[in-house]
Amino acid sequence: MAALLPLVLSASLVVVAVVLSILACTVVAGSNVLPLFSLLLSFITPLPFLFFGRSESTFDDDGEINGFVVFLSGALAVSAPSLSIVLYHTGYSSLGAFLLSLGSQVTLLGAAAFLQSGERQDEEGNYDL
Repeated sequence: MAALLPLVLSASLVVVAVVLSILACTVVAGSNVLPLFSLLLSFITPLPFLFFGRSESTFDDDGEINGFVVFLSGALAVSAPSLSIVLYHTGYSSLGAFLLSLGSQVTLLGAAAFLQSGERQDEEGNYDL
């Protein structure tokens, strides 16, 4: 039962992040859909690792493709919150939509942290299955 706790918390945080992003779209005058693009960027961030696999060795002896995968995932991870900042700066979204969009990004980061801590505890053998 304890093994499900990080998974349930992460799933609930992802749902909260999606709701915050949808609310960010409704706060904007004219119901602008642009704040949803930052949520889309957050969801496609781990895809390079899924397609090409994450190497288990050190970064020094990795090939060019692994370096590119790390670079691409990092660029996607940084572009999601920066898109919210650019939308607010250019006037396409209001302050409320900006804060809701950033709250969505922080919530997704918390979900990833819960999943990572659950994997770490599972590897240590602290769970009784």
